[in-house]
Amino acid sequence: MRSFVTALLFALLATQTSAQACPDKYRFVDFGAMDREGILRRGGTVFRAFDAQNTHLLKRKSVVCHAVEENAVDGRALKIPVVSKIEIDTEIAKLDILGLLIEATENAVADAEKSAARHQAVLTDANITKGDTYLCASTSDTKNTSCQHVSPYLAKAPLVTYCDAQICEIPVLALNDGIFITASWTRVAQTQDALGQEISEKLGLLDTFLQPHVSASR
Repeated sequence: MRSFVTALLFALLATQTSAQACPDKYRFVDFGAMDREGILRRGGTVFRAFDAQNTHLLKRKSVVCHAVEENAVDGRALKIPVVSKIEIDTEIAKLDILGLLIEATENAVADAEKSAARHQAVLTDANITKGDTYLCASTSDTKNTSCQHVSPYLAKAPLVTYCDAQICEIPVLALNDGIFITASWTRVAQTQDALGQEISEKLGLLDTFLQPHVSASR
């Protein structure tokens, strides 16, 4: 299944800063923050880009770094680049998923609402299955199913997963107001109820991975 949404550009980054080459070596990345004048600076959400064995977790060619007035440095005196997009190497991270992207955006809640619109539009005439934390819907072809779950991060941001017969994708999982992730994996479940449970398990997997890596501090 092709991505439901194309990669979203962080518009302010495009207008106020320019992409630049990332440092040769870095251990953390910073998603930056806009000041009152609309200038991108350090000090946003920080991602720890290495595991317990100090193995780098990012696909370096997919990282988008930006020029800022001053970069922070970590405890090893390595620069912490300001980024707008990173992609996790799921094989190195040992995640049982196909892809995991983290991106900056002007409004993650609005992005989540937009991605949820197709799911919400079919609810009236769809076959519905409800669980404690999810609602799945499909029309005549049950192989194409969408499920809305309770977000583990922002309750105000709808969290919808779209699945066809082979692949499931979360287009927008808002981590906070300015950051979202996109994740995909190979579908296993054959029924709506089993699919709701499968997505819940993947959300738990993502949360377990993200908790020690995503932080507002260094």
